[in-house]
Order: sequence, then C-alpha cells, then structure tokens
Amino acid sequence: ILPGSGEYCLNQILSPFALARNPTINRIPNLKVSHVSFVYGETDWIDSSAGLEVQKACESMNTQNGGSSAPEVEVHRVRNAGHLLMLENWEEFNSAAILSAGGSIDALHPNAPIPQKLVFEISQIDGSNYVIVEKSQS
Repeated sequence: ILPGSGEYCLNQILSPFALARNPTINRIPNLKVSHVSFVYGETDWIDSSAGLEVQKACESMNTQNGGSSAPEVEVHRVRNAGHLLMLENWEEFNSAAILSAGGSIDALHPNAPIPQKLVFEISQIDGSNYVIVEKSQS
C-alpha cells in the first residue's frame, strides 16, 4: 500500500494562498449558542491554532462585555490520528465527541482513552504582538 499523498499535496498547494472568504474566527464569537468544540487529530494537516484563536477571541469578547455573550470554546486533540481521526482512533474520537456534547469523564467507559484538552497561552513578544501557544490540560 502506498502512503497517502493527498493530504500532503493539498497542504502544500493551499498553504501559501488559501484564505477563507468569511473566516470562522470572525463568525463563531457572534453565534447564539453556549458551546463550540473543535476536535483535531494529533498529526492533522489542519493546525489546531485556528481553534485556539477562536477560543481566545471568544474569551476576549466575554471579558470585554462582562458576561457570556460569546460561546465557550473547547479544543480537543485526538492522539495517534490525522485528518480522518474518527477512523484512525475512533475510541478517543468517541470520547472527544461525548465530552464535546457536554458529557463528563465519568460518563465514559472506565478504559476509554481521554483526548487532550488544549487551551491557548499568550506568549508576549512586545507590547502589541503576541503568539498563541497551545497548552495541554490533560
């Protein structure tokens, strides 16, 4: 069996100039829902920093408004999986789906793998510029 090349090809073709017409980072903070979850594979060609940017934007909006006008954002990473995480590590993906839907860790099977929960951490460069760094909670 040959190794997959489509993911690598798309990543190389799209990364220099692919821009969303209406990026989710601008839309998700205005959604009228209480919770949004992003689930990424550990080796996914889509970078989890986009989910962390949305998480930061929503937290900033809630801090500025003094309430909870933007949804709470969770970012999960499924280990040993790429872009097809529901096939490559279905057990941990199922756990991520249950947790994303509001389930607790206690609701999972005792031997179920727990996905990593990522949060952003701002690393200051200078007064106005920053870098978002992922930090694992599990």
